[in-house]
Amino acid sequence: IKFKNTKVKVIDYEELKRSWFWLIEAVWRSSTSKPKIVILENIIDKRLPTIWLVWKWIIFDTGWLNIKTENYMYWMKDDMAWSATLLYTMKELDDKKLWVNIVCALTIAENSISWDSYRPWDILTSYSWKTVEVINTDAEWRLVMADWISYLSKNYNLEIITTLATLTWACMVALWYNYAWVMWDNKELINNLLSNDTFEKYWELPFNDFYIEKTKWKISDFINY
Repeated sequence: IKFKNTKVKVIDYEELKRSWFWLIEAVWRSSTSKPKIVILENIIDKRLPTIWLVWKWIIFDTGWLNIKTENYMYWMKDDMAWSATLLYTMKELDDKKLWVNIVCALTIAENSISWDSYRPWDILTSYSWKTVEVINTDAEWRLVMADWISYLSKNYNLEIITTLATLTWACMVALWYNYAWVMWDNKELINNLLSNDTFEKYWELPFNDFYIEKTKWKISDFINY
């Protein structure tokens, strides 16, 4: 894909290993395809605010040892669809006149099953040196995002981070096909989104300290479930 105004930076596997992305490496570990990190920067003016679009690009999501069951496995190629959406959003915005800087961050990895897959009860160390106990190996995107956001927060001046999530089954149970869910800690931005007349309807889900406390754990800093 060719860009006119967007700078493309690729962090390969060797650099990734040197940079302490241990959770991302754990997710990748059982695949022969090496992970990469791609950063797309459309910087108009450094004095303007910067919006970060972040997501993980899992090529195929087997679920590892907590393996996908029945026909759910068939659809797991779709796990890369949200990152593909961000990639082509950046392509669409590449030659537009923007009043804000937009940076897109993608983590490309694969979670296959092999003899060295990580397991439930494993305790992993993250980029931020916080520890995480794995309860369910099919919650891999949380691990990838934890390392990613820690890296971005340390190395960039961030005003806003927006992620696209693939928790479609849980949200479909709650909202069925009528709404796409949104959750944010910025009320002004979320109200703008909810008030926009778009082709898709949105519904806000709760996001507060109660849920943050639920991620903390007894024998590690966090639980991954």
